[in-house]
Amino acid sequence: MAKKLLADAGYPNGVKTNIVVQSDSDMGLLQLVGAYFAQIGVDMEIRVIPPGEWNAFVARDHKHDQLAHRTVGPLGHTSAPNHDLALFQTGGRSNWAMVDDPVFNDFMPRAMAAADVDAMKKVIREANEYVARQHFTISLLQPKAYSLCQPWVKGFSGQFGSAWAHGSGPAMLSFYLARFWIDRDMKKSMGH
Repeated sequence: MAKKLLADAGYPNGVKTNIVVQSDSDMGLLQLVGAYFAQIGVDMEIRVIPPGEWNAFVARDHKHDQLAHRTVGPLGHTSAPNHDLALFQTGGRSNWAMVDDPVFNDFMPRAMAAADVDAMKKVIREANEYVARQHFTISLLQPKAYSLCQPWVKGFSGQFGSAWAHGSGPAMLSFYLARFWIDRDMKKSMGH
């Protein structure tokens, strides 16, 4: 079926493409994706560049429309709905896939005008279903990420890892700081 879709789109002999990936990406997984693509006639070259160059090339300068983006975080990590909508919003800073789709662009104003949570959920659900049907990107499962801390740190129950640090320092610590405390008796009993 996929070969027929390519042929119907004007590519009866397949298509060549490339993706730009960060050098610390999961190359094994990307090679697996490339092998699947090869079976339907898509020849996908994997172009590897250092993370700093990737950020400038893709995120800032938007010079490439086929890319692999490696996100960091545990499965199930969620963000605000308007952030998720910005991922494919034309001109959006987080629109690394460089999607330009007027139907999708209509979801953000509708979501921002929602009068209640149920109305917002309805718009987000429609947007998610639309993205799934349009195949703007290939979504792969993320490897597990772990948030570890000393047992005497209380109030921590696996919140997203950047509660502690993200990049060069704490990113979400202010969201959780009032909920953390040190069990000094336990710490002392463990020899610390």
